[in-house]
Amino acid sequence: MSVSGHNVELAARIGRRLCWRLPTAHLAGALLAAGSGALTAANIEGQPGFTRWDALTLAGYLLITSSLGMWTGPKVFWRG
Repeated sequence: MSVSGHNVELAARIGRRLCWRLPTAHLAGALLAAGSGALTAANIEGQPGFTRWDALTLAGYLLITSSLGMWTGPKVFWRG
């Protein structure tokens, strides 16, 4: 089975879009989860809320998961 140039170009365009949309959705979800946790902790007595440690943990998490996603995403896409 041969693959035409048009199909390869279309697959490349889809892959590029996925490489931006999925990390963007991941970032939005992580920020919404952090915001939800901060708002929940704000109403509990004795809870510090969203601290700098939470921000550092979130930044580290996003750095690691985004890097892994950008590295493995295209490989998974092209294998499929």
